[in-house]
Amino acid sequence: WLASKKPSRAGVLWAKLICEGNRDGFKSELKKHDEIIDSLVTNVSTDTPILVIFQRNYSKTNDLTRQRKAATNPKATCAWSDCQEEEWKQYMSSCRNCEALWIGSS
Repeated sequence: WLASKKPSRAGVLWAKLICEGNRDGFKSELKKHDEIIDSLVTNVSTDTPILVIFQRNYSKTNDLTRQRKAATNPKATCAWSDCQEEEWKQYMSSCRNCEALWIGSS
């Protein structure tokens, strides 16, 4: 918790939860995320809003962006192909769109 010492200021809880992998691993990670959110909703004061944001394929998109930057450098020895560019564009499009869920009751 990053809590303010002044009661007039809101506290902040921040976490990065990664949910990637094969289908079975993905399901178990989603179950764990559900448990974490359920625990937050149960234990946090009802006047505290909770914001949960889901961003898909962030790690893969970040890796491809780094590869693209290196490969498009004029000094690079490995070229960036049209196929790689299309894959990168698809991941960028997927990663740009995220879902936000506000939880709170006051």
